[in-house]
Amino acid sequence: MIQVTCLVVLALGALQAQDPAEAARQRQARINDLRTQIDSSDENTRLKAIQELGTIVHEDARSLIISKTVSDSDKVRLAAGKALIAHKKPICAQALGNAVQANARNEKMVKSFIGLLAELDMCASVPVLLNVLRTHPSSGPDALEALAKIGCPEAVTELVNFLKQAETEEKKPDYFDNVDVRSNGQQPRRPGTPEKIENKTKDKKLAAMAPKVRETLKALSGKSFDSQRDWASALQSGSLSARLVSVYLCESTHAPFEIAPGKSKKCPNGGDSKSDHDDTFLKHHRE
Repeated sequence: MIQVTCLVVLALGALQAQDPAEAARQRQARINDLRTQIDSSDENTRLKAIQELGTIVHEDARSLIISKTVSDSDKVRLAAGKALIAHKKPICAQALGNAVQANARNEKMVKSFIGLLAELDMCASVPVLLNVLRTHPSSGPDALEALAKIGCPEAVTELVNFLKQAETEEKKPDYFDNVDVRSNGQQPRRPGTPEKIENKTKDKKLAAMAPKVRETLKALSGKSFDSQRDWASALQSGSLSARLVSVYLCESTHAPFEIAPGKSKKCPNGGDSKSDHDDTFLKHHRE
């Protein structure tokens, strides 16, 4: 990933040193060449083309990469995901979310894409990961770990709501005593029957996530409570609110920079006046 990022910076520097119109023409010509290569019958050719597309931060290159996250071999899909996160755009999170859905039956690929959402390190990944939490219970622990790594406090409200569902299941017993309800438990069990009966109404995967959700909330908020009721009360009272540092990506250098709470956004590469380029919002984190 570090190698891809360095290539992105070098590519941006090379383009900026040229006449803008000529640079755009050369970039489009190269994208067109790579468009052919990503459909090659040779997997290595496709992989090399995808890696290069990851260094070309442009919507046409991004579209080609995104198409390969949902079709082709597992190796190519994963390479496309890695190339995509080098672009550091909100649409990258959405595309990785679509890749999770498209690869839902492949747990290894889903785990890899969730890891890439964490590596993307953007608040744009939060709604995608929350959706994974709700729709893919087996991947819930990975989604929670990714949310904690990103550290966006924006996830707190939805996690508190989700915790209510998880704790409802957590409180249900795993087993019931096998007794004859008609005799108020006075009659012995029939020979050969189990002592306990499994509670099949309990969602065990969801129940197992309750402590992990509480741990994630603690990581995101810096606070700790034992139950969803306490978390909900703290949320309503405003005690979970925090001063937020904003993190942006400079489009000129492809390097992140932070803005302290209450300060106006100004890229450090913009000179004495306002930055002459757009910068991408990455995320918030607690001060």
